[in-house]
Amino acid sequence: MRCRSCNQNCPKCEVGPSNLHEMGCGVERCATCGFQRIFCDCSSRQQNKYPRLPWTGRWPGEVECEEYGFYAKMGPNGWEPCKKEELEARPDLNTLLAACEWNPKKKKYIKKQRGMEQPGSSSGS
Repeated sequence: MRCRSCNQNCPKCEVGPSNLHEMGCGVERCATCGFQRIFCDCSSRQQNKYPRLPWTGRWPGEVECEEYGFYAKMGPNGWEPCKKEELEARPDLNTLLAACEWNPKKKKYIKKQRGMEQPGSSSGS
């Protein structure tokens, strides 16, 4: 699988790796909650609690998908999990968001702790 965004400029605001996104860039993530900065519910005060996140040269969440082995490919019934080595495998950002939570101190998504399921979710018991 080839990384589609490795070490390239941001596809929206064109900044290079290690640079801050242009204000209003839809790719930039909020350092407080991990969601798109321009659409998150964090107040300006909350957003300023942590330094802004620069463009890394990778699409947000791809590194964590690689770390946790979250990949998917289009199948006959839509997207389905697969191994990294499979043809057409892509980082599975949907699984990342379902299985992980943003950690603002680590500036990345980390796997949710067991027993931390949201009310109404099934935990298999």
